[in-house]
Amino acid sequence: MRRVRASALYTFSESQSPISGNRQYKADFKLYQELEKRNCENSFMVQRTYRILLTPEAEGGFSVSVPALPGCFTQGETITEAIEMAKEAINLYIEALEADGEVVPDDSQNLEYKLTLAF
Repeated sequence: MRRVRASALYTFSESQSPISGNRQYKADFKLYQELEKRNCENSFMVQRTYRILLTPEAEGGFSVSVPALPGCFTQGETITEAIEMAKEAINLYIEALEADGEVVPDDSQNLEYKLTLAF
């Protein structure tokens, strides 16, 4: 019997049916059935963490690099725009990696500490 995790609350098997009267269970089971129809068991959102470096540019604006994704650079006129552009660049980079079947790195396991030294 194949089991698929459909929500944080319930695990459904192919032989189970929803318990009548339990709306949440029915809704979760319906979602599970829809995902099965679409064959989208891996379509759930994945949370990844990325560190971005914003560097002020002499001519104005900010350049942005993503150390975990080599070659992932963008820019924006303001910090807010630079961050939005970074989100877009990261999404496009990840899509390209996934399309090529490559592993998608992130910074979720990295520790960061900033040192200030006086000389």
